[in-house]
This record gives sequence, structure tokens and C-alpha cells, in this order.
Amino acid sequence: MTDSAGVLVPVSPLRRAKTRLAAVFEPSERAGLVLAMMQDVIEAIEGAELLDDVLILSDDPRVESIAEDRGLRYITEHPSGDLNTSLRLGTEEYLSLRKNAPLLILPVDVPLVRSETLDSLVGEALTDGRPSVVACPSENRGTNALLRKPPNVISPSFGPLSFERHREASERKGVRFVTHRSPELALDIDCLEDIQRHLMSDRSNHSIRFLRSTGLGKR
Repeated sequence: MTDSAGVLVPVSPLRRAKTRLAAVFEPSERAGLVLAMMQDVIEAIEGAELLDDVLILSDDPRVESIAEDRGLRYITEHPSGDLNTSLRLGTEEYLSLRKNAPLLILPVDVPLVRSETLDSLVGEALTDGRPSVVACPSENRGTNALLRKPPNVISPSFGPLSFERHREASERKGVRFVTHRSPELALDIDCLEDIQRHLMSDRSNHSIRFLRSTGLGKR
């Protein structure tokens, strides 16, 4: 039985990042927020004991530069820009490295996640020898983290109400499905209300410091 998992981190190209925040932030600020959240999530991954191989999935030179600086594998997203198609591409790349090890998909929209939370999530799959899917639901029933063992046991189906699609896909295949609930992973940064709640945290990570530097409260 494998004792660790890899992680695939999709990062939206900065030119089209966080468009729902366009009324609040300039394009450069939205890009800065994504890069700050990316740093938060990568640091949580690097501090986790049960995660090792890290793959960054994007189509942006600044994201690629950060990945290279940190010694992380960079994969260019599918030309269509479709998230799930790109995630399948990233999964295939990972399978060429480690055929049977679990793979966690972790977006950068969850900058409050901690290393110990990721270890707890991965442990849900590692402690059971059966093929497994572990999913963390968002507050609106999307999926904010998805671990598959083996990595191709189901196809990723991110988007609105994706948590139910991932659960149903697992059930159709007779695969063990685990719901992993975590306040840190339930909140994803997508709109102004999410940012306001994020800023209420007692943490002082990259994304919170960046948001405070924008003077959002004075606008």
C-alpha cells in the first residue's frame, strides 16, 4: 500500500482570473490575489507529510515561473481551456509518474487550508486498501478538493453541484466514497462576500496580507 499521494493544483491563467470580482478589483489585483492564494496552498501542501509530487496546471508564464522556482512540475492546460479536460490531461501526466498512487486535485481557491487538514484528507484513502474517492464539498455543493485512488477511478467533473456528480460517479462504479468535511475547505474565494469572510480569519497568510494591502475596506 502506498504511503503518500500526489497533488494536482489547477491555477486559472491570470488574464481570466476571478472575473466575478471585476467590479471590486482591477485585473492586476485579481491576478495578485490568485498568486497569493497559490502561495498559501503550495505552502500547505509542502508542509503536509502525506503529499509529495506536486503538479501545477495552468497556462500562464507567471504561474509557470513560480512553479519552476519552487521545483514543482508544471503542466500546460488543454488548449480548450476547459477545466475538466485539463484535469484529465494532468491526471494522465501523473499516471506516467506514479501509476497507482492516489492523486489529490486541490484548487488554489481555498487559501485557509492547513497542512494537517490535507494529511487528514489523504489519510481517509491511505488507511483503506480499496479504490476510493474522497471529496470535500463546498458550501454551494461544489467540490473544493477531490482525491482519487487510483487517479483514474472516476473522471473529474468540477463545476456547479459537482460534489453530487462525483458521488454518483463513484456509486455507479461501486467505488468507496468518503465525504470529508472541513471549514477550511468549504470556503472558496469567488466573490466579495467570500473575501469579507476570509478577512475575518485570525490567520495572516499571503492572501490575507495581499487583500489588506489593497485597501478594500476604504473603497
